[in-house]
Amino acid sequence: MKKTTPLFLLLVVLIVSYTSCDLNNIKPPDNKTDRLKWTYSVGDVYMNSLPNPVPAIDEKSNIYAIVSSHSKDDFVKLDQSGKKVWSKNGNGISSRLIYSNNKLFYSRGTSIACADAETGTELWSTENAINGNIIAVTNDRIYTTDYLENNFLGVNYLKAFNLDGNLVWETKIKYSDSDSINFPFAMSINGNDIYIGVLAEIGKSNFAILKYRDTGDNAKKIWNWLAPEDFTTEGVNGRFKDIAIDDNSNLLFAMTKDSKQYVFSISALGNQNWISETNQNIIISNLSVDTKGNVFSSFSTIEKTGANGSIWNTKLKKDWEFEGLAANAPVLSDEGNSISMNFSKLLTAIDNNGKILWEQHYEPEEDTGLSSDEQFHSFTLNRNGDIIVVCKFEIKCFKGDNSGLLKGGWPKLYGNYGNTASK
Repeated sequence: MKKTTPLFLLLVVLIVSYTSCDLNNIKPPDNKTDRLKWTYSVGDVYMNSLPNPVPAIDEKSNIYAIVSSHSKDDFVKLDQSGKKVWSKNGNGISSRLIYSNNKLFYSRGTSIACADAETGTELWSTENAINGNIIAVTNDRIYTTDYLENNFLGVNYLKAFNLDGNLVWETKIKYSDSDSINFPFAMSINGNDIYIGVLAEIGKSNFAILKYRDTGDNAKKIWNWLAPEDFTTEGVNGRFKDIAIDDNSNLLFAMTKDSKQYVFSISALGNQNWISETNQNIIISNLSVDTKGNVFSSFSTIEKTGANGSIWNTKLKKDWEFEGLAANAPVLSDEGNSISMNFSKLLTAIDNNGKILWEQHYEPEEDTGLSSDEQFHSFTLNRNGDIIVVCKFEIKCFKGDNSGLLKGGWPKLYGNYGNTASK
């Protein structure tokens, strides 16, 4: 009988190990829940149908979250300990909740509406004000984009309302007089300046940023910026939510070229500052920005990127890498740490030098596989540093680093505690 060599046995072991390494056989990660502080059950809902369920936070650390897509109560106010203050029926809210000056703003179909944050009572609604869910709020304005049918392509409008829901002005969203394809899918505000990201098919370019200025009674178009040829937002359309703005009024956003992901910095004058390639291997949906204008993105890799490229790149534990839709913005804390998550319920904290402070995979009970019912969908930081996570059936609160959002920069999706998409 031929003798079996140790090398042959080693190869057999490796082959068996490789072929059995799938999601059902991965060694369960550390499942300690010592960072979990509280949970709030939202009942039998279908959170996947909601486009932007990012919680809003007020000055007293109360939490406002969308909790249903059904006809019952669909948004709720919790105090910072997870106790319900009230729940209300918004009659089908279709956007994120925005908090500003003790008011909640949101869209509902083609309407925008406002509710009192103390009681949840709706104060007003305005019909024919919005198409989609592109909305931003400042101290005295609500900005939306609206679409009106006109022949084949129709016309897109930028609209401004006062805080009582009255239309102040509207203007057509156009890259140029000769171009008719200008579909908006991102908007951010800096003072009186309004930046709109649009699909604009011009030559081999398909993305542009338009800058408007609110002059009080109307809007003045300031400039257009057209993306370089062959760079695209393909695959991001519909998930591209806002355009991050740093403390020097530069715009930061991501685009794709040849399957590689790049970060762009554009000045307030419409000039390109820099382009940096990232190490993300999946489309970047949104970014967060620190006070120095450095950009953060996260998926299976969390990366800090600047004008000269990657500053640091931190990979997560291999067994904790699961598929998601896109790379997203980590939430930046005032301690300089970044908090990341994905659909696999992974929470990760990384310091400003790229060092992993802690990692946690939360899985209920004894189930070691992924549960679609418990996927993490969105998250934010409360003012005491708590990490507030919206799941499909629950809102969860995890202990953070005891500090709230970074003061300055653009520390999370939609920029601030109130989700206003304005600086």
